[in-house]
Amino acid sequence: MKSLISILLIIVFCSCTSTKYIEVPVDRVKIEYRNSVSVDTIYRNDSTIIRENGDTVFLEKYKYIYKVKELKDTVNITDTITVVNTVEVTKEVNKLYNWQVGLMVLGGAAIALGGYKLIKFIKI
Repeated sequence: MKSLISILLIIVFCSCTSTKYIEVPVDRVKIEYRNSVSVDTIYRNDSTIIRENGDTVFLEKYKYIYKVKELKDTVNITDTITVVNTVEVTKEVNKLYNWQVGLMVLGGAAIALGGYKLIKFIKI
């Protein structure tokens, strides 16, 4: 009984198939670009002014330099599968071999012979 169960389990686990990968043509690839802009602002004092008041000289340094710097970052997103294509494959599953047909004929003959013997036994 244990050997029968082990044989059935081996048959069940060996009948599973593995995953098959399908190649996608290159013309079906979708590329998407996403841009990100960041702004950087710079303030700087950079000037010199000389003033005189009597015998005193004043030196002042000031000037506002204002610069805006924009940084652009681009991210490329590539999607390889844009459309799912289903492919229908026709496969003949239960094909009978010649020896299976012979066993079916012998089994039918055995059932018919058993039925004949049973009817003959009941009528007696």
